[in-house]
Amino acid sequence: MNSTFVSEEFGRREADVIWRLAFQGRPIYLFLLIEFQSSVNQWMALRFLRYLAEFYQSLVAEGQTAPLPAVIPLLLYTRDSR
Repeated sequence: MNSTFVSEEFGRREADVIWRLAFQGRPIYLFLLIEFQSSVNQWMALRFLRYLAEFYQSLVAEGQTAPLPAVIPLLLYTRDSR
């Protein structure tokens, strides 16, 4: 799926990959975000939550009606130490 969305508040956001899958006849989305950072970002979960909210907003703007589909977020985060 298109993994670029735009919000007025945050500007352009890009996810690495978003797959649309069917599960029991309903769509679900697998949202994969890969972050390579040299230091710990203690707010990464909040940042990812914003990406998810913007993704849901893009679905609504495209005509999605309630209930919104399930989104399974996967964040791969690497750094030098644990």
